[in-house]
Amino acid sequence: FSKTPSFDHDFLFKLYHLDEDARSFLFLQNYIDCRETKTGNTLLMAAILCNKPEIAISLAQCNGVDYGARNYDNQTALTLALNQIENRYTGNQKPYYIGNPKTFEDNYSQLIHILVKTIDRNEINRAFYFADDVVAQDLILHKDLNINSIRFIPQKNSISFGFGSNSSSPDYSTSLLYSIEKNYHIKSELILNHPQFNPQLSNANEAAFSVITNKDFQIFNRLLDFVDINILNSNGESLLLQCCTNNFTEGV
Repeated sequence: FSKTPSFDHDFLFKLYHLDEDARSFLFLQNYIDCRETKTGNTLLMAAILCNKPEIAISLAQCNGVDYGARNYDNQTALTLALNQIENRYTGNQKPYYIGNPKTFEDNYSQLIHILVKTIDRNEINRAFYFADDVVAQDLILHKDLNINSIRFIPQKNSISFGFGSNSSSPDYSTSLLYSIEKNYHIKSELILNHPQFNPQLSNANEAAFSVITNKDFQIFNRLLDFVDINILNSNGESLLLQCCTNNFTEGV
């Protein structure tokens, strides 16, 4: 394609519906500043909306790309990438990412690692919540980060974090709970060592039960500094019983 006044750049946005290898879309780097007429999306945003993170990574690395660009809904590429992660996490992802779930996480982690370079203060807590160990180290010192921020999970897809599978499990999570669920050891340490860490707000009690499943003794031992060792979960089970049940000998 050549850039001419008569060229309809909106056509480029429809190419994402083609089932082609990511390398087939490299030529789109030549049109990185294009906007879709109806939505105001950039090609980078459109790649994310079509759940093609491999293409998005390629576009995000182009010279001159504007990470802070916003569409007509006032969304940035980072906003849309976080939406995709959250929607997959809550089971509401559209279009669905076809492929290995680990590949999905790795691709979006790599993309977010690029996009957070110019993060908006309104996105910092959400970005940190979904961050892996690498991205968390980039964001931990951000002045606007609330290390204890709470994320509510849609009730219809409520997720248990270690207090059993009954309906009394809370339909909210914290950065600490999410990092333990995903087994992000470094991120968990960063949270626990943060000067503003609050064990009540970050739900350290539930985190102590959750980490038993991972058998991460370092994090478990650190959490014991913040919880009553005699606490019980919603099933009336103690930390000791959970350690025995999960064969977590170091915890015992």
